[in-house]
Amino acid sequence: FTIRVWDKKKYKSVQTIQTETCNCFCTTGFRGKYLMTGYPNGDIFVYNSKKKTKLGTVVSAHSHLIRNMFSLSKLMHAYFCSIDVCGMIKVWQSLPQPKEAMEINLDSGIAY
Repeated sequence: FTIRVWDKKKYKSVQTIQTETCNCFCTTGFRGKYLMTGYPNGDIFVYNSKKKTKLGTVVSAHSHLIRNMFSLSKLMHAYFCSIDVCGMIKVWQSLPQPKEAMEINLDSGIAY
């Protein structure tokens, strides 16, 4: 699986990051320092988005497939959220080894 970063003015790929097949991803941290990727088994991988290197893994971050991820811009990208298909929302610190900050369990899952 290849993630490409595009220059919006030149319309060309300026960076590529190779990863396993993921369901979703987001950039987070100061100036988009980290690329977080979510997987069907509930793991989260952390990459340095500039150096294209893998920094760490949160094994079993969720018990189910991670459906979506996004960075919290109102908190200056110091945190990001991951959501699984069963309605579990987790807030994480944007670090090379993310630390869970909060957990919210919805009663219903998130539809495909």
